[in-house]
Amino acid sequence: DGDGELETSPASSLGSAGWSALTWDLTAAGAITAYNTNEPAFNDGDGILDTAGNGAKDIAFVGFLIEGGGSGTGTVTFDELSYSDVAPDQKEYKINEFRYAGSANEFVEIYGPAGAFPTNLVLRQYSAADATVSLSISLGGQTMPNDGGGFGRFVIGDPEVANVDFSTGFTSGSNNLSDSDPSSMQLVDAVNGVVYDSVVYEAFGGLDDLIRQQTMGVTSEGYAWLGSMGSTGYTMGRWPDGSDSDVNRQDFTPMPPTPGASNGDTVPIGTTFDFTSNPSQAYMTFQSSQSGAMVPGVGLSPSLGNAYRVIDITGGGQMAFIGDAGLGSGLGYRATGEIYIPASNAPANAVAIGIAGQGGTNFFTSTVSSQDSTSYEGGYWLIFENALGVGLADGRADHPGVFEFVHATNDNMDGTPVELLGSATYASAFPSLASTTGRWTTFDLILDPLNNRLVAKIGAATVYDGPIPAGGPTGGPFQVGFRENRGDNNATTDGTYIDNLSFTLPPATSVLDWTLLNEE
Repeated sequence: DGDGELETSPASSLGSAGWSALTWDLTAAGAITAYNTNEPAFNDGDGILDTAGNGAKDIAFVGFLIEGGGSGTGTVTFDELSYSDVAPDQKEYKINEFRYAGSANEFVEIYGPAGAFPTNLVLRQYSAADATVSLSISLGGQTMPNDGGGFGRFVIGDPEVANVDFSTGFTSGSNNLSDSDPSSMQLVDAVNGVVYDSVVYEAFGGLDDLIRQQTMGVTSEGYAWLGSMGSTGYTMGRWPDGSDSDVNRQDFTPMPPTPGASNGDTVPIGTTFDFTSNPSQAYMTFQSSQSGAMVPGVGLSPSLGNAYRVIDITGGGQMAFIGDAGLGSGLGYRATGEIYIPASNAPANAVAIGIAGQGGTNFFTSTVSSQDSTSYEGGYWLIFENALGVGLADGRADHPGVFEFVHATNDNMDGTPVELLGSATYASAFPSLASTTGRWTTFDLILDPLNNRLVAKIGAATVYDGPIPAGGPTGGPFQVGFRENRGDNNATTDGTYIDNLSFTLPPATSVLDWTLLNEE
C-alpha cells in the first residue's frame, strides 16, 4: 500500500482441478488481512490499505502466496489479471444528460441511487489550457430523488430549466458550462478521489492539458470522445438512463431535452410526421426547425402538404435530428418518406438523409486533417450531389448525379471518414426521365439488426441491400443533412426537403426475398 506494507486477501482453496475466478473486493469488510514479511523492500501489514487518497495511484499488486500443510506436487497457472473500479457502498452516479451550448438553459442531469449524495461529491470541469479546476459545484447535502426502483435523476442548472433541483454555480444568461475545444465534466469525491463518471466533448482537435494527472483520468471514457453540440436546444444523453460502456461516443447521442425525466424513446415505432407544424422531436443544429409551405421552384411533395426544410442560412452545412438513441434500439427500424432531389442546373449542393445518427453539427464541413470539433458525423447516410463543386469533406470525390450510401465514422479515429456501401445513378432512380431535372421522389431506409440487413432505396433504385457494417450502429436518430459552400449566398431553393416521414419496424422476410436455387 502507500506505506509499503503488505496486505493479503482472504484465502481461496486450490483443492480441485480446473479454472476458478479469484476476486478480491478491496472495499468489502474483512477483505484486508495483515501479512508479516521478511522481504526488506516491504513492511509488515497492519490490515489497512493506506493511501494518499484523492486519486493517488499508490496501491500495487505484488503477487500470489501459495501455501498449505499437505505434501504433493502440481502446477498452478494464472491468467487475465485485471482490476475494475468499484464505488463506495456500490453507489454509482452517472452524468446522464447535459446541455452546454449557449448561455441559457444549461444543465447537467445526474442519474444514480436514491438518497443522500456522498458528503464530498462535486461536479467539476477542468481547463484544457492548464488542467486547473475551472468549475466546482459541491453536491454534499443534496439528495437524489427516488423516481422509481430506487434510482432517480438530479438536475443541476440554470433556474429556468424544467425540473431543476439545484442552481448553485449557474446564472441565467451566463455561460456557466465550458464550450471551449476541448471541454470536460467529472463527478468526483473531492476527498478520497473516487471518480464516478467523466465526459469529454469537443475533443476532435485534441485533448490539450486534459491529459494531465491532476484531471484524475477525465479522458478515460473514450476514445472517441464527443463532438460539439449545436445551439438550438437539444441535448446529449444516455439511453437507457445510466447506461455506460466507458466510451462516450457510444453512450451519448443527440436527443430532445428531458431534464428530470427518463431519456430517449421520444419517437415510437408507428409515428408519422406530415410536417403540418414543427415536431417537438426534431432539432436542427444551428437554427430553428422549419416546417411550412413549399418554396417556389421546389413544388409540392407527393403528399401535397407542408415539408421539413434543412438549411443553414449563414452558409456551410446544417444537420437535423429526429428522435434519439431509443429509436430502433434492439429491433431496428424502417424510415420511409419523400425527398426533393435538386436539378443538375441548380446551384451546387448536397442533400442527405440518414439513420442511426450518432452526432455531428456541420454536415461534412471538416476533414480529419482540419481537426475541427464540429465533425463527428455518424451513422448511415444517403447523399446526393447535384453538380460539381460541393466539396463535401467526407473523403469522397464529388459525385454529381450519383447517390452514395455510406457508413460515416468521421470521428478522428481513422483516416477514412466514410465507408462507401453502394451507389446508384440519377438515371437508375428515375429511368423515365431523360435529364436530371429537380423532382420529388420516395426513399426507403431499413436497419434490421436481427437479420443483419441494411437497405437504402431511392426512387426506382436500390442503392444498397446487404449486411450491416462491422461495428456499425444498430439504432439512433433519423438525420437530415445539407451542404453548400457559397457562404451566405443561398439560392431560393437551397435546402434538403422531406415530407411524409414514417417509422415502422423492419419488414419481415417475404417470399419476394427468396431465391429458387434448384427445381426438379
